[in-house]
Amino acid sequence: MMNQTNKQSFKIGRVVLTFVLMVIAFLAGYLLKRIPAPASGAAQGQTAMAEPAQEQQWWTCAMHPQIRQPKPGKCPICFMDLIPVENSDNQAGPRAISFSQDALKLMELQTSPVERKFVETEIRIVGMVDYDETRVKNILQASKSKKAITWSIFTARN
Repeated sequence: MMNQTNKQSFKIGRVVLTFVLMVIAFLAGYLLKRIPAPASGAAQGQTAMAEPAQEQQWWTCAMHPQIRQPKPGKCPICFMDLIPVENSDNQAGPRAISFSQDALKLMELQTSPVERKFVETEIRIVGMVDYDETRVKNILQASKSKKAITWSIFTARN
């Protein structure tokens, strides 16, 4: 009896120890991920000198403006060549778009203020009007007479 309880407590202890070790490994990995990798001193000095001289050039797809890459290449969606992003003083924001005056002339874009009104239109079409077959029901009616029982089927339309 004593031998079985020792075996059960040993199994429970192994399970608890395994769980504790897994939690410690997870926490160690999480903490190590948050520590940035050290850069060499020469490379750090070069990047610090290069930043003020020029801003990084971004490349985008003409058909997919959400694609932005730091170097030229192909769009991962449509495989078109990427074009350089032109930096302008007018920053429209992530959900707005701005165009140059030349682009607006090419688009022939016209704007008008938003109005709230009812939309009315008349459409002339040729066709036939028919009943809705899904609303047709058959009714079976029995009538008794002295000589015979007659059955009749009536079609009812809703």
